[in-house]
Amino acid sequence: MSPISTAQLNHDGQSFCLAPPVNAVLVPVLLNNTNPSGLRYSLTPLGYTKDGGHGKVEYFDLTAKDLKVIEQTRAEGLQLTRPSFPAKRDLDEYDEYDDDDDEGAETSNPHSSLQKTQSLVHIRLTKPGTVRLERVRDASNVDARLGYPSEVTIVPCPHVEFVHDGSREVDVRCAGQDLDLQMMIDIHGLPPLSLRWFRAVNGKREHFLVEGIEGGHDHDHRLKHRPDGDLESELVEENGRAVVRRKGVLQELRVPLSVSLDTVGTYLYVLEEVMDALGNIVRVGSDNDDNTSHNTKSTRSLTVLRRPTMSFKYCGPGNPMSLLVGSEAPLTISANEADEFDAPWEVTLKYQPSIGSDDGNKGNKRFKPWKKTLTTQNNRRELTVGANAPGEYTIVGVKGKVSFPVISGSFSFLN
Repeated sequence: MSPISTAQLNHDGQSFCLAPPVNAVLVPVLLNNTNPSGLRYSLTPLGYTKDGGHGKVEYFDLTAKDLKVIEQTRAEGLQLTRPSFPAKRDLDEYDEYDDDDDEGAETSNPHSSLQKTQSLVHIRLTKPGTVRLERVRDASNVDARLGYPSEVTIVPCPHVEFVHDGSREVDVRCAGQDLDLQMMIDIHGLPPLSLRWFRAVNGKREHFLVEGIEGGHDHDHRLKHRPDGDLESELVEENGRAVVRRKGVLQELRVPLSVSLDTVGTYLYVLEEVMDALGNIVRVGSDNDDNTSHNTKSTRSLTVLRRPTMSFKYCGPGNPMSLLVGSEAPLTISANEADEFDAPWEVTLKYQPSIGSDDGNKGNKRFKPWKKTLTTQNNRRELTVGANAPGEYTIVGVKGKVSFPVISGSFSFLN
């Protein structure tokens, strides 16, 4: 009696997805006691229904020559990416790490773990859908027994990125301006999707996981999440037995990410990885992203500035500055709390003459009330105003390059 000939699609239960720029995957078929002369498989489009919606089932036949070409191409690709090892080692130079190198070389080649009666061929796919192994014929013209499960679903790889909102490389805001902010994220893939992301506030990281991301409640545009973790499915009859066939519809979703800006400092939001319903995981960001200060597709950077405050130096309520008749006194306005990133600052100053001084000096412009706006030079945190008339000088507002106007309560009196 001849040994039983068997074939099993995707024997190690891998998940597959199509990623640019290649947009192709190789699905393995494990053969036992089989020298294939031909292989037939079918491809069912995503979202396919028996009433003919969402495309039709396609069938493909691969000859022994086709399978050989696929294997040769795959081997050449492995050769280009496989690390190089010395062809010969001197016994005197042997160390224990050489065994680790050999082990790594073996695991990169799936054929190395096969038994003597086993072999491996691959089906190359460039379109999404559910591929099903229909038949494998041996060189002796005998059909191999197909292992279960005999199908696997291939989808486009999930993708996620921040929506470009036209913001600058670094988004700068003032404390209290937006306590809560929504950043929009575009996410694409087979739902329900999961997203890992982290934020770093002043260098301190916090990681998050969002699961079960999917669209609305329209049955035709979403997948239900069953208690057993399976996707929405249909029961079909194949070769006299009931088989559960998965269905799926890809979704493009725009999801808001709500953040709280309640601390002064730097904020960094990094999208780490996205996973679809089939377990395909795509790494988006990396640990090095927390060193960036620019907005990219996977990162958003914000700086929250403290509100600037200004006051007079050397004088104030209860401590007036003396002014000699006919002279001028310098009033120095200094920043108490202000971020240099917010410079230069606009300071609005108001003058009110002393009681009676305006009546006795009618027509003298020095004793007229006024309000003016002064600007600090470059990154300097002080500015000086010459006061030549007695009265009350008040800082009524401060505005930075980024921050909105802030009222200050500092005063100076001159007699």
